[in-house]
Amino acid sequence: NRFLSDNKITSVDSGTFKSLSSLMLINLANNPITTLLQNAFTIANSSLKIIYLMNTKMEKLNMKAFEGQKRLKTYISPQHATEGVSADQKALFVALTEAGFADGNQTYRAPCPTGTFVPHLKNFQYGTAMMAKCIPCPPGGFYSDSVATVAEECLRCNLGTYVPPENAPGKKVLDCEVCPTGTRTNLHSGHRACKCIKGFHRNDRFGPCESCPSKGLDCLNESVSLKKGYYWQWNSQMNRRAYEAFAKNLKIENDTYLRNSTSYNGTLPIPYQCPQVVACLGGLESKCAKGYTGPLCEVCEDGFYKRVLSCKSCPSSTWVIVQLCLLGGGVVLLIGILIWSGRREKSKEKRPLVDILLARLKIVIGFYQVTSGIVEAFVYVKWPSSLSMIGDYAEVVQLNVLQFVPLHCLFPSWKQNAFSKMYVIFGSNFCVMFLAFGCYWIKKLFLLRKPTSESLEVKDSLSATKEFLYRNVFLYLFITYPSTSSAILRTLPVACHKLCTETSCKFYLKADYSVECEGEKYEFFTLFAFVASSYIVLLPALIFVALWRRRRKQVLAVENGEGEIEFSAGGGGEIGPRPPSAYCFLCLVEGSIDESELISGMSFLYENYNDDAWYWELVEVIRKLVLTCGIILIGRESRAYVGLASICSGLFAIVYAFRKPIRDEFEDKLQLTSLLVIFLNLGIGVILKIPKESVPSDVDQHVDSLLVNILVVGANILVILLVVGRYLAVLLHNFMMWRKNPQCSATCCITMLLSLNDLGSGVNSVAAGGKSSGLKLQLGVGGVDMPSMRAAVSDNVGFEIEEVDEDAENKNKGKIVKAVHRFMSKDEGGDTGTETKHTDSPVSDGRRFNRFPSIKSTVLQS
Repeated sequence: NRFLSDNKITSVDSGTFKSLSSLMLINLANNPITTLLQNAFTIANSSLKIIYLMNTKMEKLNMKAFEGQKRLKTYISPQHATEGVSADQKALFVALTEAGFADGNQTYRAPCPTGTFVPHLKNFQYGTAMMAKCIPCPPGGFYSDSVATVAEECLRCNLGTYVPPENAPGKKVLDCEVCPTGTRTNLHSGHRACKCIKGFHRNDRFGPCESCPSKGLDCLNESVSLKKGYYWQWNSQMNRRAYEAFAKNLKIENDTYLRNSTSYNGTLPIPYQCPQVVACLGGLESKCAKGYTGPLCEVCEDGFYKRVLSCKSCPSSTWVIVQLCLLGGGVVLLIGILIWSGRREKSKEKRPLVDILLARLKIVIGFYQVTSGIVEAFVYVKWPSSLSMIGDYAEVVQLNVLQFVPLHCLFPSWKQNAFSKMYVIFGSNFCVMFLAFGCYWIKKLFLLRKPTSESLEVKDSLSATKEFLYRNVFLYLFITYPSTSSAILRTLPVACHKLCTETSCKFYLKADYSVECEGEKYEFFTLFAFVASSYIVLLPALIFVALWRRRRKQVLAVENGEGEIEFSAGGGGEIGPRPPSAYCFLCLVEGSIDESELISGMSFLYENYNDDAWYWELVEVIRKLVLTCGIILIGRESRAYVGLASICSGLFAIVYAFRKPIRDEFEDKLQLTSLLVIFLNLGIGVILKIPKESVPSDVDQHVDSLLVNILVVGANILVILLVVGRYLAVLLHNFMMWRKNPQCSATCCITMLLSLNDLGSGVNSVAAGGKSSGLKLQLGVGGVDMPSMRAAVSDNVGFEIEEVDEDAENKNKGKIVKAVHRFMSKDEGGDTGTETKHTDSPVSDGRRFNRFPSIKSTVLQS
């Protein structure tokens, strides 16, 4: 046997093997032979049986080269070889294996067929040759069109072609097919049907490639992976593990990939954007960050609580109790200020202190209510951290205790969800109403049991109590109305979010993804929510009816010719003649319109508006509902919804600027500023919805983020700074007055710190000295004598010290008022012989009227 394969033989000359009469096999495969000369294989008494001439460069075969041979087989380009060679010697066995004869057994070796190859032996040991096998060409870009191919791999298909698994192993170049769509046909296909184009993925190693199915997916290494900030849910863990094995198998570039994981026959889950990007870690398993769990990673784990948008670790029990105490102390302080200001002596020359306080307080509260609602509603906008922090602390303004103070951290067994929050908010509203009802009856029983109480005194005291309780109840309901409405709407079926796996879908509450929108329990809760939704309409309707009845009575009074008193346009509260086009506060002389305590308690809803804008607080309620609750009904993911809310906010600001419903100049500017800042916040939200990829590369992201935060913080604290700055300006002016005549007493300190009365007239008017402020009275400057103890106590503490007989005054009360009317009419007609003092007015915006001995004595003398 002569094994001359894999050499550089180019021709076989005549008589090359003529003396080898015992020669049985000649292997000349894998040589660049181009010519066989005449009598090349002529051997006398020849025993030659097989000649291998595979993989040569001969274009034609010279038959004269085989003269003298009778029973000879020559393999030139066979599909398979059945002729083997006996290999009874180890050296011959090794030589045959190295020549591509790796098929057979220990004593019989045959050449590897087409479509296979055998690697070169690492060493020429018998054991190594025994391990050698004919390896089929793998599917992909490989084929072998000759037998006994000795190589490290099969021949490669042309670029952009491959051999499908069903046609493997490739035995000729025509077995290589064009790669499917979505692949890179300019490269060798390798062990797959060509690599995918960038941004494409495949579900079969030898199948076509497809573009990434939707937003939220990364197509890397020809497989799909979930981006950070997105969530999906597999129908079963078996499907997830199957795709995970397939994706891992795709990363293997060589022939060692697993043949049983070359395709994934299932479907991929639908990716959903997470409201909190940091909560969703992405990946095939769609893991949540620490503290987050559940669908969209929107449920807080045990030991964590929801704070506006994110899950925070539960604070210590001590800190929770401290927060409750601080919140309760703030509420008590506010109630105390309202009580103190409500008991102060009312004057027709100035707006009551409680009205000034509540009018400006409701503007500030309304602004931060809307700001907090916007941040919470548009959770898919990555708001600046500064604005999120403002929205976080704005929950305190809304008295949303469950949002700010994690009560369930104190009681872990209490599972807090959207429905329990709604029950607590509703329960707190009713508790406040029942508490007010109880306080009224306690006060009534106390007065009735008082031995010295007279019927008129009891009636007046109860009337004042009613007014105070109505005011505080409606103030509480007004503050909690947006959060209550939001809590109700968030539990309705329209506020459910559809999340699908590969084969099925479920609905979850957007407000609480731990609650599924199905089942008998949810249907019962939904029934309660539908009934409770009537609260959203009933409370504004009640206010509208009450204000409309009041307006109707006022119009009738004007038509009957009854007198009116108006506050000046500047908010100073001075009495002046009413121009035909002027608007006035509905402050009527006692007897012309009999306002109930209910209307008086609602005064903070209308007293700072013009007469023909008596309904404007309802417009404000609608604005808050549209911007905070309306988004719950229409959606919150799209940039279009943020733009729609921004347009609505801008329209409200434009209508307000043209309408100017608020009389007080400072309050008008404060409200307009709050509307413009909300419009700015929503505009920033629209900008932040622009993908970062669209931002030019030359923009410094750090500086850009810093400027946005500065802009947001500056704009959102501007509203509160206007109020604080106004107060500090008056306080500074009072301090300068105190330096002229230093006094040190409790009365003086209280008057200086609680200078809210001077806010109504403005700093300029106070500085001008046009009117005597409370501090001037305390310091005895500005041409005013020092007050007596009686005047100081009456002015600052709220006690009324009078020397007039109560019964006699009450009996003549109606007569006195009529006399005042006649006297004032006579005085306007030109009879100025008698001087009328206006220091104590019997009217103050439709409320209970104080008794003023100075007016009575003047009228009686007249």
